[in-house]
Amino acid sequence: MLNETAYAEVISHGINTDELAANSRLDRCCVQYLNDVSDLSEEDACYDNAPICVGAQYLQHLLAVLRHVVA
Repeated sequence: MLNETAYAEVISHGINTDELAANSRLDRCCVQYLNDVSDLSEEDACYDNAPICVGAQYLQHLLAVLRHVVA
């Protein structure tokens, strides 16, 4: 994510609270293990972008998670 780009809101999901807290670009975050619950805590299709960093290979149900992004 480019630092100079303005977004209405930046939301992150992750399992490491320290990493999420250290990310100054976030407006809010959700600590959630997506292999247990693949339902994102937002309304479906409310995301404009969904960059996935070093996590896609660990998701057991990647398509189930992404369906909430593009639904």
